Amino acid sequence: MKKGFLTLLALLLAFPFTACNTAVDQPDVTGETEDTTASETTAPAEPAFNEAEARQKIYDHMVALANMEWTPNETFDISTPSSKYLQNIIYKKGVTYRGAPYSNGIDGTMQMFADALVDGVYMGGVTKEDVIGFDCSSAIAAAWKTVNPNLKCESTKTMLPKDGNGCEPVGSYDYSVRGTSILTTEVAQASGEQVLCEAYCLLQKGDAIVNRWAKNSAHIRMVSFPPVVVRNADGSINPDKSILTYCDQTSDIREFRGYSSNWQVDQTVTFASLVKNNYLPICIEDFYQDQSREMIFTVNGMNDPSNFPARLSGQIYCTQKIMEGKIAVVDESGNELYSEIKEFKSYVMSVGSFSSVNLRNAIGQKSGKMSFVVSVKTPSTKTEFAEAARFDFTK
Repeated sequence: MKKGFLTLLALLLAFPFTACNTAVDQPDVTGETEDTTASETTAPAEPAFNEAEARQKIYDHMVALANMEWTPNETFDISTPSSKYLQNIIYKKGVTYRGAPYSNGIDGTMQMFADALVDGVYMGGVTKEDVIGFDCSSAIAAAWKTVNPNLKCESTKTMLPKDGNGCEPVGSYDYSVRGTSILTTEVAQASGEQVLCEAYCLLQKGDAIVNRWAKNSAHIRMVSFPPVVVRNADGSINPDKSILTYCDQTSDIREFRGYSSNWQVDQTVTFASLVKNNYLPICIEDFYQDQSREMIFTVNGMNDPSNFPARLSGQIYCTQKIMEGKIAVVDESGNELYSEIKEFKSYVMSVGSFSSVNLRNAIGQKSGKMSFVVSVKTPSTKTEFAEAARFDFTK
């Protein structure tokens, strides 16, 4: 047993992982007074938290889990025939596998699985109830706990943002609309494509994307590297060309050259696919930054003087929830010639939802230089409207 673990450990250390050393040498502190010359030594100070090293440690642990090599002592089948997603989970004697088995019966650890290997042969449990392994969430939880062992988030149900289990939102999206639901669908739909894409832009190594689409159906992936972001000419994100790289464990066993595995390391997915499948970007509380306090606007598809006031178009995205929106036309002196106010309570506001007919009727007989102004009211502006977009035009 011990020989097998030492061999496995040597193999894992042979992978080209980035070394992670959080130890910081601290000098002894010596103090003297007029009354004594004896040195007094205090305990070394705690090493400062190094976020980059912590993120690397999480990623390295996930990859190490995915690369643990083994073969079953006997063929075993832990499929669930009644489940659409848990079919054909069969580990065959004589086949080499990388990564611990898929299991949501026992949430294992790297050490537990290593202890079940004898010279690379898995000698542990072979039923759904006692096989030593991981599922998508317990694998990521195990990696996160190398940095924060006190995290309570151990399943996708407890990995939703702001639930008090140690997971927080990355970026600014409307997680509050979820209420008590354990699904991510309403959050993604309420936030909109560009708000989610802007949030995906902020993901870093060791963060995650989580999706819950039914009571017992969910998936979570760990971020491998910061995403590759491609923007359109108007500054909006192109979701079809923007790419996220991730690691995860799935129930599907895939065949690779020389081994089989239900783990994926450094796979890629488009932002478009993430939005379509209602993935929310999250991080552990140790990495959380509250971006909702800074009001940042993103304007996408706004009409311009060439097609105004024939139609109204465009979307305004804000890092704070838009409580009310306002469109207005003002003259050169700033006098308001027309305005309309609407309630939104969302992170995205459609300019096209305002009445272009009423606007045209109001300014139809007027002439001269004017400005079209779009503004919003958010929690930080309180009773005031903050300008989000404007352009000048002449009639």
